Amino acid sequence: MKNDVCATERIIRWSHLAWPVAAAAGIRLLLLLIALHATGLAAITAGDSISYLRPGAELMRHACFCSSGLPEIDRTPGYPLFAMLTGSLWGALFLTVMAQILLSALNVVLAHRITMEIFPDAGAAQAAAWLMALEPLAVEYSIRLLSETLFVFLLLLFLWRLVQYMQQPNMHNVAQAAVLLAAMAYVRPVAYWLALPIALVFPRRRWTHAVVFVALFSMLVAPWQMRNAHQARSTEFSSIADKNLYFYVAGAVLAQRSHVSLETWQADAGKEDAVLWAKLHPEQQSWTEAQRNAWLRSEGLQVLRAHPWSFLRSYISGEVRLLSSPGASEFFRLTGWSARPPGMDRPLSRRWSGLQWIVTGSMEAYLLLLWIFAAFALFAWRRRGKADRKLWLLAAVALYFLAVSGGGQAVSRLRLPVMPILCIFAGGGMALAGKYTKRDGDPGRI
Repeated sequence: MKNDVCATERIIRWSHLAWPVAAAAGIRLLLLLIALHATGLAAITAGDSISYLRPGAELMRHACFCSSGLPEIDRTPGYPLFAMLTGSLWGALFLTVMAQILLSALNVVLAHRITMEIFPDAGAAQAAAWLMALEPLAVEYSIRLLSETLFVFLLLLFLWRLVQYMQQPNMHNVAQAAVLLAAMAYVRPVAYWLALPIALVFPRRRWTHAVVFVALFSMLVAPWQMRNAHQARSTEFSSIADKNLYFYVAGAVLAQRSHVSLETWQADAGKEDAVLWAKLHPEQQSWTEAQRNAWLRSEGLQVLRAHPWSFLRSYISGEVRLLSSPGASEFFRLTGWSARPPGMDRPLSRRWSGLQWIVTGSMEAYLLLLWIFAAFALFAWRRRGKADRKLWLLAAVALYFLAVSGGGQAVSRLRLPVMPILCIFAGGGMALAGKYTKRDGDPGRI
């Protein structure tokens, strides 16, 4: 009888989950069709997409992860391989986007499962699933040929495994968590330094688990560093951090002190202009790429040391932008609203400008509500036992991604790894708010 009841509850839970999963897939497919109609492949492949697709294609065709004949050390092979294997190698970009939409739907399922582990309430899990299905950044970047959706999928798998570890501390969960974190680092190098803070969450009496976790992660990422050292004489896992440090973090400081925009400073510094860069730095023409990256890192750090208060202002400004920007500009680019409405050659009319304000305001309100309900969950939940450790584990991971994304490089896109955690917390906050509204007493007993 008890098994029948559990099976019935499981069926009801999955039937409730089917609606947000279907909504997630439907909304993303609709946006994809609108984007293809409005901009073709221009918006889907804009920005950094080509920097992922080119080395992936070279790897599949010539067994060399290269760009322009040189070993690629900016991008790691995780997302390029995913894009190639899902269809991009044969020019079927549509199939790659469809694979990302599938992953995005699975992210809704994972958010639901993690929420059930932290807030043992079906209402909280269902709310988190709906929030994840409708989250604007997750919707927008699911149809862009960028690494965000794959990274979030691996991140949620990683968090789910850590949450399981807190319930069942065993070496199997430790090994799976280390493998998933290494996979995250191969997709986006920002996860590279997450291993050390995560090791601190392991119980002190199980310090061997923390050692195994860090050791296994290190063994998995070491081959790529060895490859970079052998082929490009670079000791780094990825050199993209050096470019971001110089052109964005230090660049924002220098732009601020020169009273110009960051884009203007970058153009004057030759960021996208090889001819101008050669004119400004003729001595570097005989340098290797690793030497240039080392110079960028050294110069960037020197700027930050010389102007610490300017850096602090720039960093805080970037964090505010990161926390509050709704990501509406990406939606406008995908739908052709960035300069003019679809099918019209003249600039935006007052009516279309009004619609932009409505869309931006709605997305901003959605983000604000997520922050409010997430904060409510963190501070109103009666924290005790294992639930407390799980809750603060996710909060620490979110803070890590926010902390490494400040300064001139801060854009709403970098907030995407935080959004599923925010949705999970907000789902718990909504369930708690419902309990308060019904006056059922103890909010900790959901």
